[in-house]
Amino acid sequence: MLLFNMSKLRLMLLAGVLLLTACGFHLQGSVSLPPEFSSTYIQASDRYTPFYQSLSKSLRQRGVILAKGPSSATAIINVGADNSGQNLSLIHI
Repeated sequence: MLLFNMSKLRLMLLAGVLLLTACGFHLQGSVSLPPEFSSTYIQASDRYTPFYQSLSKSLRQRGVILAKGPSSATAIINVGADNSGQNLSLIHI
């Protein structure tokens, strides 16, 4: 009976792994960027928002050099609108 349960468990684990890979799931940081992103410029109106900081940190962690201007970049990321820096306050009266 124990052998049957172990086989069933292995089959379920295998099915789970196959389902995750079939849907395109990747572990964070395991996807390599194309060489065109080797020197990237982030075009944004505000460089101090949480989104901009997070994006630039993630790119640097993957080996991307952040260009100082669009003319020296091999890729440009244009951030159209970034509302991540807005803080909301709730006031009870």
